Amino acid sequence: MTGQSQLDVPQSAVDIGSDSGAFRILCIGDSITCHGFNDDTVRRLGWGHVAGMAASDASLDYAHRLQRRIGTMLAPRTVGLHFHTGGGSGSIRHRLSALAEVAPVAPHLVVIQLGEHEKESDGEQSLDASYALLLDQVRSFACRPLVIATGVWQPGEACTGWAATIDRVFAQACQIRGIPFVSVADLASDPACHGAGTTPGVQWHPNDQGHAGYAEKLFAAFKVARTDHLS
Repeated sequence: MTGQSQLDVPQSAVDIGSDSGAFRILCIGDSITCHGFNDDTVRRLGWGHVAGMAASDASLDYAHRLQRRIGTMLAPRTVGLHFHTGGGSGSIRHRLSALAEVAPVAPHLVVIQLGEHEKESDGEQSLDASYALLLDQVRSFACRPLVIATGVWQPGEACTGWAATIDRVFAQACQIRGIPFVSVADLASDPACHGAGTTPGVQWHPNDQGHAGYAEKLFAAFKVARTDHLS
């Protein structure tokens, strides 16, 4: 894929908060989920705030939008939002390498948004193995969370080539495990859902409208999955 997601500036720790009764969401992702900033990102990318790239504000990225929707649904229960962007850049293997760091969150819901950093040269078999391992390890958390996964983001065209392979591998792995899979191909192919920012690397990412689309799809999947989980 061209113009792929920028390397993350990972969070160094996860604050699990003090409300033991909170409904906890853990987002495992790359820069679309949460991108930090430093002098280099400001200078090179024109990126100077913490949010899912390229949301104009953290409150407008998909993770915070989803948190608010679930918060309204579960009110008056508190809904906590936590991120796993550690372990290096945004590859599945890097997230796997640091997965133990976020296990103490004991999430009720895990959203997995990955794929943009996977290299075609590594091959489909390696992709399938690493993604299956991530899904299985997340499902094996002691808290037994609900898990929802998104497809890969490929803006500007229909999901083709390596991106289509990633989507297919992810969807099949999720189907085998009964995990809801949320495609974002329609959002990525809509020019209105990307293009925000001052540099191509940022503009490649979902803008506020794109993030709203992610949140809408994820919330719809969550409502169905939660009903099935409780039945």
